[in-house]
Amino acid sequence: MARIRSIHPSLFTHSRYMRLSDLAARVLPGIWCEADDAGLFDWEPETLRVRLLPLHPDVDMDAVLAELEAADWIKSFKHDGSDLGACHNFRRYQSPVNPSYRVIDKEDFLKLPPELLRYVNGRKKRKRKKVKGIEGNFDKSSEPYGNSSDPYETERDRDSSSKEEGVPPVALRGEYRLFTEGLAYLGACYPDKSESYCRKMIGGWRKKLHNDDPPLIAILQRAQREDIADPASWVPDKIDRHLGGDKKPRKNGGALEYGSPEAEAALSKMGVRVPWKASAGKEAA
Repeated sequence: MARIRSIHPSLFTHSRYMRLSDLAARVLPGIWCEADDAGLFDWEPETLRVRLLPLHPDVDMDAVLAELEAADWIKSFKHDGSDLGACHNFRRYQSPVNPSYRVIDKEDFLKLPPELLRYVNGRKKRKRKKVKGIEGNFDKSSEPYGNSSDPYETERDRDSSSKEEGVPPVALRGEYRLFTEGLAYLGACYPDKSESYCRKMIGGWRKKLHNDDPPLIAILQRAQREDIADPASWVPDKIDRHLGGDKKPRKNGGALEYGSPEAEAALSKMGVRVPWKASAGKEAA
């Protein structure tokens, strides 16, 4: 029975997909729907033609499947005398809640050759590396946040592709920079403190700035340039200065309240006569 599947938007601009014929490009997502949750399907060209192209009785489905296999989207194999097919990287990006093994049992699936299991399972997703205790340079950029690999990339693509030189790095998102480069900087300043302690420190500063990350990044960059040994006591003061001496941003766009001591001091500093002071003196007289 066909299942609902997820399709990544990058599929339609993928180089190998764009080189497929129109029929092969239509059939490929249909095969994903026909496959079970292990990424396997029955290699039965006529059955697939009836289910995926019911209005095209003259289509040579054997040729379509051969084209998809030549492009490394699917692979044919035999199991217990049956002709089966496998979808490349299927299990890496399809995550059903209750997976079913319709084509072969789960026990038999796990006994398949390792190269075939790797074909349907794909590469493992990369985990973020911890930066505890690592001295980082806040002025250097690293890999952009969310820069995941191509969902439809194959070993063939990785072997044939070459990285462009001289391409400037994509700008990092503020939160990611704080919890990678900023965390590395704090870990170097406080080697005896845990990573959780440094994370809470950054989280507290972000909360104070209402998650306005660029000013905090600039403050930490300055702390690193000036070799501040104790940023835990130095950074809060700079945050307060950024907020104008107040712990919270002022309301009404930063305007001072009429008659407040802050307004009086500001007007006096500019040499402006304070009208409410004069009126208060006349009333007293």
